[in-house]
Amino acid sequence: MIGVASETPAASAIELIFSQRWRAFTHFMARVGATQGKDDAEMVHRLRIAARRIEAIGDAFSDRLPGDTFHDLFSAVAQIRKACGGVRDHDVRLELLKSLIIRASPRNAIGLAVLCWKIAVERRRARRRLGKKLCKLHAPCQRLARAAAGEMAAAAAYSTTCGDTFGALGLRAVRQSFDRLWRRVTRRKQTARRLHELRIRCKTARYTLETVAGVVHEQFREEVYPQLQELQDVLGAYHDAIAMGNLLHHMRRQCLKAAPGRWTRRRQLRRQWLRRGIDAALSAVAKQATRAHAEFQQRRATWASSAFREALDERLARTGSVEFREEISQNDDAAPAEPEPIHDAGR
Repeated sequence: MIGVASETPAASAIELIFSQRWRAFTHFMARVGATQGKDDAEMVHRLRIAARRIEAIGDAFSDRLPGDTFHDLFSAVAQIRKACGGVRDHDVRLELLKSLIIRASPRNAIGLAVLCWKIAVERRRARRRLGKKLCKLHAPCQRLARAAAGEMAAAAAYSTTCGDTFGALGLRAVRQSFDRLWRRVTRRKQTARRLHELRIRCKTARYTLETVAGVVHEQFREEVYPQLQELQDVLGAYHDAIAMGNLLHHMRRQCLKAAPGRWTRRRQLRRQWLRRGIDAALSAVAKQATRAHAEFQQRRATWASSAFREALDERLARTGSVEFREEISQNDDAAPAEPEPIHDAGR
């Protein structure tokens, strides 16, 4: 994290991290609020990432953020993140369908275009719900953030004479985050729901690693961070395919339940085109799910191995060594920059 040294008191470091994360969150919240009705897929995505980074602070430093203020603040941020997720899901589906249209036959392309139109309608509804949620929660979020900042400032003033350092706290947070990730990776039965939970845990571990980047050994950061990102991307492709398949199966059942005798000729044709598009998209997402699941199993074999876990523990132990703490204390003025934000796909 930029500006947070290893020897900084823990409470002061948390206060600085929270202020940086919160400024990014409010920036994108304002941008999304100002782009209502425009092409704002990227801004919604960035707001969702900023919300997850706020929540990662609560996950990493939960014992240092007591009180109802933080609970209410994280709850409000989670509501905004979920509303952004509803919009983002439709954006991912539209990207997939548009890529299929380019390669589809003329008959299937018409059906895929009709399917795109229906999902675009649902996307506009989800975007309106997000706008209402932002209007409703903007003022409470600002009020809770000011109260939280006051509490952290008081704790930081007290911690100047006592309390542990950010280096020790950050190392403990990384250990806890990777322990939770490890338990999910090593589960024997990996259902679609559990794989989605594993992907969320990958995100939390990655954002925690970004937060304490200045106190984690460089070798650990450079080797683990890309592998964590790749595992998350594979799980994201699998989850997107499963979620898209569930939606398409539901729409196909709706088509079969309809009563064609009551329709005009135009509506019958549009329904036939829609079914063709659904069938073509179902075939594509089934292949994507199969490929992603096979790739995940390959990566899981590495992540779940005892050798990989021992290597992680060894690198973390090197981070906690006296030599590394001395090296960090000498280089506090040149603290490493935070990794560039990763553009997550899907959930």
